[in-house]
Formats: sequence, C-alpha cells, structure tokens
Amino acid sequence: TQYLDEADALAGAVVFINAGEVVATGTPDQLKARAGQAQLDLVAASDADFALLASALGGFQPASDGTHRAVRVAVRGSGTAGLGTLSAVTETAVQSGARVERFSLREPDLDDAYFQLTGHTRPAEAKDSA
Repeated sequence: TQYLDEADALAGAVVFINAGEVVATGTPDQLKARAGQAQLDLVAASDADFALLASALGGFQPASDGTHRAVRVAVRGSGTAGLGTLSAVTETAVQSGARVERFSLREPDLDDAYFQLTGHTRPAEAKDSA
C-alpha cells in the first residue's frame, strides 16, 4: 500500500521498495526506530525570543526556521535516556528567558522512515528548498 498510516496500523511487516530494490524491511516499529529520534518543536513568541532560544539550544544542534520563529531539536535516546535529553532541552529553553508560544513533541512515523531510508526528499521540503 502507499498509505503508510494504514500500514502502520494494520501490517505486521513492511517492505520499502525504491526503484525496484528492497531498501528496508521490518515491523512498523522497527522501521520507525530506524528513522531517528522524536522531535521537539518550539515556536518563539517574537523574533527576539527566537534569537534567544536558537542561541541557547545551539549545543543540541537544532534546526532553526527564523521565518516561522521555530526551533526543532532531536530528542536523542529513548525511554529514560530520552526523558533526560528532553528535560535538558526544556530546562535550557526555560533558562534562556525566551518566551515560547507553543511546543510539540512528535515521534517518527512511517513516512519519516520511508524518506530517511530511501533518501527521498519530502514534497514539502522540496517546495521549501526551491
């Protein structure tokens, strides 16, 4: 199926094929684990807050988007280790003094796994880089 949310919910095993070649196989959870870590997205309340936040979180190697005042940090580790990383990131954000308008924590999904494992660019990313 091309509907990866359906495959995630119903399939016991998933095979990713790219240009006629099998690039990955496993359970949905195994493939999602290969896609990387959870992502913490923070949106600053102002441009000044964005600058504070991006600077303070620099040690976590964030992806920053000044246009949307957004900072994305990969939460390295899982379980207790992941919670430790999440705690360090949020504590650093609070200590920066930056006002955060909103935040979200997102686990990788099968779409993330597909794009990561095949090396394809997401359609939205292709538009952003054009």
